[in-house]
Amino acid sequence: MHFLDDTVPALAAAGSAMRAELTEHSSEVRHAVALGRYLRAPPAVVAALAAGGEATALPLSPLQECLTEEEKSSVLERGLMVGRCMLPPSNPS
Repeated sequence: MHFLDDTVPALAAAGSAMRAELTEHSSEVRHAVALGRYLRAPPAVVAALAAGGEATALPLSPLQECLTEEEKSSVLERGLMVGRCMLPPSNPS
């Protein structure tokens, strides 16, 4: 059994990428898919939100309200780059 915070999956389920990918499915199905994807690969879901510009809506800190949308995007982009650099090399097989 796994417990996880539903904030990121809920945002992903309501995001434009998930709506475009699963147009014929209900919001409940999109939410279930987002939960499964987040459970398997949290950085990938956050990266998809960042690519769609929706990651700035994530409640990361009460101080983020002091930033503009552009500044929030810049911080997230840098964080994702640092996270990517910390991953072990993938196996090209």
